[in-house]
Amino acid sequence: MEEFSRIKRLPPYVFNIVNQRKAIFRAAGEDIVDFGMGNPDQPAPQHIIDKLVEAAQREDTHRYSLSKGIPRLRRSICNWYQRKFNVELDPEEEAIVTIGSNVPVGEDIDFFAELEKAIRDTWPKPKLIILNFPANPTAQCVDLEFFERVVAIAREHNIYVINDIAYAEITFDGYQPPSILQVAGAQDIAAEFYSLSKTYNMPGWRVGFMCGNKTLVSALAKLKSYLDYGMFTPIQVAAIAALDGPQDCVEDIRAMYRSRRDVLIEGLNSLGWEVTPPKATMFVWAKIPEQFAQQKSLDFSMTMLETAKVAVSPGVGFGAYGDDHVRFSLIENEHRTRQAIRGIKKLFRDNK
Repeated sequence: MEEFSRIKRLPPYVFNIVNQRKAIFRAAGEDIVDFGMGNPDQPAPQHIIDKLVEAAQREDTHRYSLSKGIPRLRRSICNWYQRKFNVELDPEEEAIVTIGSNVPVGEDIDFFAELEKAIRDTWPKPKLIILNFPANPTAQCVDLEFFERVVAIAREHNIYVINDIAYAEITFDGYQPPSILQVAGAQDIAAEFYSLSKTYNMPGWRVGFMCGNKTLVSALAKLKSYLDYGMFTPIQVAAIAALDGPQDCVEDIRAMYRSRRDVLIEGLNSLGWEVTPPKATMFVWAKIPEQFAQQKSLDFSMTMLETAKVAVSPGVGFGAYGDDHVRFSLIENEHRTRQAIRGIKKLFRDNK
């Protein structure tokens, strides 16, 4: 059969290269401390699991659902926006449930300079800006003024904006991320994605949503109508319990990541690997240490794996601008993190 040319042109998935090597080490009995994939290691809070089980035991919840999400969940989503950001949304036209949320991450560039250059030099003009703040992988954070500037530029040039706020609840040190929808006029051109994966330890449940501009919501609803009949209704009912229920579990999850962040940052800095503590996300974005600066991120990730027995994500997997960094996901507990620091210390000692 003729090969699919566009698929053939795709480069090797660098994360798979690291994962395959990691699997070989583990098969040989090596204990690898894994900071690779951002996959939460804890279960969802018990009251959410209980609601899933309860709903799944009902006879009327096993049929096809609604592609755009059940009405009660869309109302809960809008109520969440009202509580967190003081943003009013119409659950019928400005909110849609999604099977997870996976928005492409951008590269760490001089954002406004590049944006204005693209608008000035490109024909036809760009039609969509994709943002991700708090950012994966860099953990970069912005304030509301940043979004005000984005909205002003987008409205002037008739460009739509998508923002991913998957890490809006995983925040530290008093930082409160804004929503782009808080900006006056944003709903004319902007929509926002959110996922319950990290906030409530529900990555495998694949439940998220998009809110904002009616045209973008309507377009996604039309596409989804061809692709799915909606997620399993009990998962949607459990998502309502997550959004509307007690939120002390969110603080517990936030505190867990803060503790892991602090142990990792303190350990790396004690070795001379200077890393700034992130104000949000479950990631630490670390520039490759000076003594390994000649290595690109994939090579350095393999060095970490082979010598320190520590798995990290190579920065190049997120774009060419990240090739002098690696990303740590805060998915190992404090004991395992200290074990990783000892392995990295040995790596540094052997490569003075």
